Order: sequence, then structure tokens, then C-alpha cells
Amino acid sequence: MHSTKRLVAAGCYFSVLFAPFLFPVVVCFALPDAEVKWHAKRALISHLIPYGSLAGLIVVWMSAPEGAVMAAGTFVVLLIMFLLSLISYIWNLVKGVQLLMKL
Repeated sequence: MHSTKRLVAAGCYFSVLFAPFLFPVVVCFALPDAEVKWHAKRALISHLIPYGSLAGLIVVWMSAPEGAVMAAGTFVVLLIMFLLSLISYIWNLVKGVQLLMKL
């Protein structure tokens, strides 16, 4: 892959810091290169992971009885959500650095 394409692909992963959805979507639709699109799609999916876990938290919160909102189940879902978000964030940074190291 050409160095400019690697830079754009790394930008898709680093966009978790500044524009989590916008940059990978624009790259996916604007650039014809298949390899850059592949990285943009992976970055977009990894940016969606924290929001999927947030949806899980909302489901647990809405289905809990009135007094049990902060019960153990909610705490476990919060912990899982935090861990998934942290792993996704670190994974994006690592993948971006890996692409930049190949320049």
C-alpha cells in the first residue's frame, strides 16, 4: 500500500479521538481503493462497539424494576461497557500506530 493510503487508513483508526464516525464513513465512500476501504470499515465497526454496549445498558436499565436500577446487573453491564470501550479505544490507537510504522 502506498504511504498516502496508509496515512489515510491510519487516520480512520485515529479518528476515534476527533470524529469517530465521520472520517471512516467519508473515506469509505470517497476513496476507490479496496484496502483503504477495508481499514475504514474496520475502524467504523470498532467505533460502534461502545455504542452497542451503551444500548445494552439502556435495555438493562429500562427493564429493571423501580428500586433495582443500580442493582448488581446494572453494575456488571457498566463494567463490561467500560471494558469494551477501553479495549476498542486502545485497539484503534494500536492499529493506527501499526499502519504508521509501515510508512
